[in-house]
Amino acid sequence: MENIDKIANINAIANAIKNNSEDGFFFVPWIGKNYEDGLKGSKILVVGASHYCNHSNICTHPKSNNECSNFYDNKKCRLGCKYFQECTIGKTKDYNDKCSWMKPEEYSKSYEILCKDIDKISNCNPIFERLNSTTLGEICNFLDSNWEDNVSYKRFTIFCIRYFDKDLTNEIEPKYDLWSHIAFVNYAQNFQPNPTGNLFQEDDLNAFNKYIELLKPNVVIVWGCDLGGELEKKGFKVNAENNGYNWTKDGIQFVNSYHPSYSGFKDNGRLKEALDKAFQEASKVTNG
Repeated sequence: MENIDKIANINAIANAIKNNSEDGFFFVPWIGKNYEDGLKGSKILVVGASHYCNHSNICTHPKSNNECSNFYDNKKCRLGCKYFQECTIGKTKDYNDKCSWMKPEEYSKSYEILCKDIDKISNCNPIFERLNSTTLGEICNFLDSNWEDNVSYKRFTIFCIRYFDKDLTNEIEPKYDLWSHIAFVNYAQNFQPNPTGNLFQEDDLNAFNKYIELLKPNVVIVWGCDLGGELEKKGFKVNAENNGYNWTKDGIQFVNSYHPSYSGFKDNGRLKEALDKAFQEASKVTNG
């Protein structure tokens, strides 16, 4: 794997932390080294739905399954966390520096290097081994070939490498090149109890607005119908066109794709058409 400082913009991430307000975001954003240069003339922010925790304290095996070494009385699981329910119903921030599952060995070595370099610059509360650095940890794992690929990141990356082929520099491996040019955040600012059925909170939209304020993207790619529906309920996704894919807000072009975990997220070419439209409109602003 390439050195993480060739892919991530350490200074920009540290500055985002320093400029974050108390009612802003919880999860630290990924910002690529070449984010300001953009692709197709636009700065691109990608927005996932949420992080989720798999350390439920409720045993998922039947009570008769005595072969499971993690099972014990009252349907509890030894791999579970006694704070699971509170942490996943809106109180993740309360456990930022108390989580016993946030361990360096759960992440690529690049995660530790990146977080410690950010900590040196930000002069804020440290993020290494803290829950608020989860986004960075997941991306560092994805970028490291020694770790199992995250299917959503992988499917999205393969699509984007082909879509942005002529705009990538090809100076480093395409996967690294792409992630050096984009920023990534998750909308939900609390862990979710399951990978489906997001429980969005009232302050998630405030965090989303803070990400946009700090990153100043030209094009925002929003993953999934759940998140698209939430933004619509909040009055953020208005006057959507092109089968609900495209809308504009405050001069920023938004594209709401299917979630990449869905095998047909390219939607028979509709995603490409929506991105083409977004970048065409964005270019009128950046070149105007």
